[in-house]
Amino acid sequence: MTWSTRSFLLLQAVAEVSTRSAHMEAGAGSYDMVFAAQRRVAQAGLELYDKPADQAAFFAGYVALAKAAETKVEAQAKAGSVGPADLHQARYARADAEIQLLRAKARVKADKN
Repeated sequence: MTWSTRSFLLLQAVAEVSTRSAHMEAGAGSYDMVFAAQRRVAQAGLELYDKPADQAAFFAGYVALAKAAETKVEAQAKAGSVGPADLHQARYARADAEIQLLRAKARVKADKN
């Protein structure tokens, strides 16, 4: 697969997250769909970046995305506009992103040895 095809995958996944997040803010859609789209962003990032250092940099940004989503869901849960399951799902997504970042950093360290 060419770099342009892989970058297209990532751009489409990011656009999907943005669109699904906007739908959620408008009262439509579900967090299931938002978090599924975020997982596609992670997969597309792995496809795009071959070098462990590039993957680690990508996942640092991905963690920031997951933390921002978690913060938004926490506020909505406190306001009563989403249920506890959505909050648990947001926390899971953030923790999963952090694990992927740690794995990428471990690959960077292994490449240096």
